[in-house]
Amino acid sequence: MKEAISKGIRKAYNKLIHSIGLLPAVIGIAFVLMAVAMLELDSSDVGEKITERFKWLSLSEGTTALTIVATIATGIISLTVFSFSMVMLLMNQAASHMSNRLLTSIIDDKTQKFILSIYIGTIIFSLFLLNNISAGDDANVPVLSVYMLVALIIFDVFLFVYFLNYITQLFRYERLIKRIHDNTLVALKRIHKKKQWYKTEGMTDIYDGKKMWNSIQEVLSSVSGYYEGFSESDLLEFTTKHDVAVRFIHASGKYLLKGAPLLHINKPMSEDDVVTMLHTINYYHRQEIDQNVYYGFLHLQEVAVKALSPGINDPGTAVLCMNSLANLFYTIIAEPLTDAVKDAEGKTRIITKLYTIPELFEKSMTPIFDYGKNDLTIMATYIDILNQLMHSTADEETRLFFEMKLEEIDQKA
Repeated sequence: MKEAISKGIRKAYNKLIHSIGLLPAVIGIAFVLMAVAMLELDSSDVGEKITERFKWLSLSEGTTALTIVATIATGIISLTVFSFSMVMLLMNQAASHMSNRLLTSIIDDKTQKFILSIYIGTIIFSLFLLNNISAGDDANVPVLSVYMLVALIIFDVFLFVYFLNYITQLFRYERLIKRIHDNTLVALKRIHKKKQWYKTEGMTDIYDGKKMWNSIQEVLSSVSGYYEGFSESDLLEFTTKHDVAVRFIHASGKYLLKGAPLLHINKPMSEDDVVTMLHTINYYHRQEIDQNVYYGFLHLQEVAVKALSPGINDPGTAVLCMNSLANLFYTIIAEPLTDAVKDAEGKTRIITKLYTIPELFEKSMTPIFDYGKNDLTIMATYIDILNQLMHSTADEETRLFFEMKLEEIDQKA
């Protein structure tokens, strides 16, 4: 039951943090609270003293205040619609010329969401004021609140100028590629910082220093979907409690049908325990780099292949993607990914499946070369990357793989 609730919370949290409406909702609530606070200040003795002290803060007629607030509300709504339309237009252009995979990265951009949220907050603030201003003989004019709204709209105008510059820079192809590259590097660094993780050096049949995989129970996937890892804390707690070790069969990102082999357990377990354990496994349908670092490699590959398509024919963009991939490969070579988790007593409890560098290279870099091998720029970049990666690795198997790739090119030349 605990694991099922935890899985539901993880799914809801993942959906919430990537929701386009989260930041506008939070900032909208903040602006409502600010509007309430300003109205309370206007009706307080402190507010009266401020207006008396600063004579230029005068606004006696309710009709004038209503006109100002209504004009600001109309203007900021138009500004918001224009800004949002501009984002949609550039997103459509980026998706058609590069890859649909970029849309998630663009939508998740915090700067543009923050700016649009400030616009929405200003609209909420102005509508809140409209409801609290009355004209006529019993006019009620919250002077300080109106002037605060004027200050907000001035700030919004400067914010709009910044937004125009930012959004045009954001959608430049080199910036989008760098964004994927940087997000992947952040995900790699996050993996390297994980405590209790270590590298098995390929000895995936080792458990607590002994071979304890003689009695293996195979566990099948309970649903169809993209396997995206597991809740480390929940699965580690489960395996420690039952004194078992689990070994995953597939690398994260693999699409599994219901009933497909998922993992092995080194001791037989009851069906109820297996069902409980499966609640710690994550399945998602969004290809988010922060959830699966391999998606960064695949997204760059997709952008490069799309750039080399006859309709676009942009080898320069493909080269940028290849160089970004090369740096990511170098990062993994310099600091290999960890694939096993120990408990507090030092016993190995979880062994994951990683793509080897040759496997990942075949999935990400080779398709770019295969698609654009007739282009001299692509060919030269590919050979240069192979040579540099070959000399940067100390692993004999990986070095031989890169040598084999160079020999294949020489044979075909």
